[in-house]
Amino acid sequence: MAKVILVSPSDDLDCSGDRPPLGILYIASSLRDSGHEVKIADMNHKSENELYTEVMKFIPNFVGISFTTPLFEEGNRLNKFIKDMHRNIKTIAGGPHPSADPESCKDFDYVIVGEGEQSILEVINEN
Repeated sequence: MAKVILVSPSDDLDCSGDRPPLGILYIASSLRDSGHEVKIADMNHKSENELYTEVMKFIPNFVGISFTTPLFEEGNRLNKFIKDMHRNIKTIAGGPHPSADPESCKDFDYVIVGEGEQSILEVINEN
């Protein structure tokens, strides 16, 4: 069983809603159905201090960050934030931007292209 945190970067919009994006909820469901422990960090509603505390308490094996092209820099920044916090955590890039331009996500340990529900299980189960 792996411990995973799925992160949705902040889009800094007032209309971001009160729920995390549906895509990471689907992935969380797939992981939970396979017996993995999952937490979700919607950065529209969580501070970096809260994310830091959650990572340090939960100590996940993997952190998945899903982002679009406008949030590419924020996704990379969060990846570095996670890596600086705990070097043993493997990071996974997913979402529209990594699917369209996986080569730009070279600082992540893994990049998922396309639908992530099955692919993330393959990455996690290989480890």
